[in-house]
Amino acid sequence: MKILCFTPLNEEIKTPETSFAETLIKYGHDVILFHTRNEHSKVIIDKQITDFKPDVIFSMMEYSLPVALKYKELLNIPLYAHIECIPPWRTGIDNPKDYGLDLYKGMTDSPDMRETYKILLNMFDKADYRTISQELWRYSFEKFSGKKLDAGIKYYTYDTRPLKKYKGEYAIKNQICTIARFVPIKRIHHIITALSLIDKSIRPSYALIGYGNMISFLKELADGCDVNIHFYGSGKDGVKEQVIQESMFNVQIFGGMPVIEAAYYNKPVVSYDVPQFMEVFGDSVLYAKTNDITSLKDKIEYLLTNKEKIKGLGEKANDMIFNDKTNIWNNERYTKEVIKNLNKAIENFEAKK
Repeated sequence: MKILCFTPLNEEIKTPETSFAETLIKYGHDVILFHTRNEHSKVIIDKQITDFKPDVIFSMMEYSLPVALKYKELLNIPLYAHIECIPPWRTGIDNPKDYGLDLYKGMTDSPDMRETYKILLNMFDKADYRTISQELWRYSFEKFSGKKLDAGIKYYTYDTRPLKKYKGEYAIKNQICTIARFVPIKRIHHIITALSLIDKSIRPSYALIGYGNMISFLKELADGCDVNIHFYGSGKDGVKEQVIQESMFNVQIFGGMPVIEAAYYNKPVVSYDVPQFMEVFGDSVLYAKTNDITSLKDKIEYLLTNKEKIKGLGEKANDMIFNDKTNIWNNERYTKEVIKNLNKAIENFEAKK
């Protein structure tokens, strides 16, 4: 099977979707990967794609759908499309304040995208097979569209190659870590505020790996809260992996891949008890009450004052995630599921003829 994969371009980091496409190649499948930009109108046909003569298209995220659909129509071949969720904070489904849009004044990250997602959902309906990232996000599609969603579930897998490459012996610092884009939904401002509530005698420094428009706000917030914060950029060339290993544990809100990365190094993660997060990670994570900064502070402080618990919780996370005890799929299962979904797209496409 010749698979044409589309995923959005990210010039800051190698995205999980790029690694997922490489996983398909690792397991012997003939794959060509193209990164899209924000093409919603004119698409320039790439001769490399037409010469490849794919059997099926895999649109790996919603922002690749416009290009993927153009190629489906041009080449007259099946399309398998994946969308994680309809973001409730951008589409009027839920109150944006429930997703971290509370303390950040002058926020520009969350424009109203109802019209955009109406267009994208119309495109999603034209795919021959569809998946979403979690069962508990199904409501976002159905509430937004007003109709039942016909789609399967495709969970994440992982790429341990860079984690193995940069594994080393590092002294543990009095430091915690977060890996995230600097946008409100990641609620880094909650973490900084929670740290400010911890007694300075045990308060750790805070290492941040990421990028985004909130960086100036976060710096000012940390200065005002007297939180010792360090920014490490996008964490390229092993920086991210070193910072994780030097940290006692991670605090991650609304971001799954960093939980996997921390668990690889036997580092526990503190997060909010968001149901979608718990669907994936189960009790491999130490949960605080969602959007309750005092609860978040208490969980961080619990680990700081019970450091003998950190090792065991980190080992538990590693065991659960890498021994198939969560809804994170190992590479083999991920590949089998994607190939099954691609075959469903082909079957549905053929049935329409």
